[in-house]
Amino acid sequence: MRRLGRPALIRHLLAAIIGLGITAVIPTPAQAGLTEWVSSVNSGTPPVFVATNIFTPSVVDIGAVSGDITYEFVVNGAERAGAGSLIGSLTGGQHQAIRFEQWHHTGHYGATQYGVADYDFGVNTTYDTDIVLDFVVNSAAGITTLYVNGVNTGATVPIALTLHGPVAFGNTDLGGGNFLGDDAFAGSIYGFADFNSALSADEIKAHSDAFFSTGVPEPATWTIGLGLAVIGAIVHRRRS
Repeated sequence: MRRLGRPALIRHLLAAIIGLGITAVIPTPAQAGLTEWVSSVNSGTPPVFVATNIFTPSVVDIGAVSGDITYEFVVNGAERAGAGSLIGSLTGGQHQAIRFEQWHHTGHYGATQYGVADYDFGVNTTYDTDIVLDFVVNSAAGITTLYVNGVNTGATVPIALTLHGPVAFGNTDLGGGNFLGDDAFAGSIYGFADFNSALSADEIKAHSDAFFSTGVPEPATWTIGLGLAVIGAIVHRRRS
């Protein structure tokens, strides 16, 4: 019987594991925490609209919100050369956007009132990492406050966001199936919820903590890890 060398042995064992379908689904950290996040979002102040794994760009009706509002996102975004809108609209009398990165290539979160100004929170955008963002509107004060991963950054912009009804996710809606190309968001919007109130700091923190609470791998992850451990043990014995 031909004796396999180490590289060949590893290839054969990996093929066997893959053949069993063990690697078919290995959840990402974002996917693993979405169930907990949705449960937390629905356990306190009632949301107006909740969605997960949102296709971008697409137009979605986020419901009737006004006055004090909270917009909450669970995202993982990449850096772009221009800007990236999480949601935005230039239709139906709306002229606003919430920016994952403010124009032009600032590397900061922002909010825009088209035709007026691009507002910069002055908080560095976190790229290529799962993150929870809350934009909390105080309509009387005319400001929006930024929370990152459940923590109040203390950063505000002098605009009371009023985005409601049909808006574009991952871009800015121009109507007729068209989007503002310069505003394309590069990444994934895992979750979104909006509330017809300014959520308390405790509630915002609870939502973020729920999302990041999942630290135990799913069974598929455990199995593939076990398979690789077995490979390591076999290779070690062959070398002995």
